[in-house]
Amino acid sequence: MQNLQDLYDYYMTTKPSQGKLKSASSMLIHVCKVLNLASPEDITIDYYNEIAAAIDQYHKASENLAIQDKSILAEMIGRYGPKNGWEKTFNILLSDKDSNLNQFTLHSLEYSSQENFPITLSYIEKYINHHDRLMRHVSAHLVCHLLCSERIEDIKIKILDWIKKGNDEFSKSICDCLEGVIKNKTNLKNTARSQAAFDWLSDQLDNKIID
Repeated sequence: MQNLQDLYDYYMTTKPSQGKLKSASSMLIHVCKVLNLASPEDITIDYYNEIAAAIDQYHKASENLAIQDKSILAEMIGRYGPKNGWEKTFNILLSDKDSNLNQFTLHSLEYSSQENFPITLSYIEKYINHHDRLMRHVSAHLVCHLLCSERIEDIKIKILDWIKKGNDEFSKSICDCLEGVIKNKTNLKNTARSQAAFDWLSDQLDNKIID
């Protein structure tokens, strides 16, 4: 994964919709135009810090269009994982002035969270006590996703550590997220896993924060 074209090629393998692929292709063209480069292959790690700003420059007359381009970029990185230099761009998107983009960027880690568990965990822990309630909620959602995955034992170890450190509010957010999946019942496998995780977490907390 040496350049923006490689990231796009990987994104294609994750089978996004045709609409998203079209948006991603357009975003590549926009960035190349602003950076005055012939091809996305030329956008190597030396330019990763400049991609988001290039998008803003291209769409300087429309903040909404800039957010759309940056959102597709966030999804592309989230599906691959913020690694091999792409964490530079990812972190810029996480600190964008648009709060919705911040949340979407963090949420994009869900796709690769199992494969990139240590990386995902580092971002979850970054936002456990964040001042933005919605960013804390997205972090809790990522934990719930991992509790319903093959990484369940790994994330359980971390949850126990958080409980020991007194992060009751975040633990309650995890419970709320699990309850939402249970009530939704759109995915029976996830519903069963969420119920088991909720029961386990309730037991660990000794019912002290469960309504």
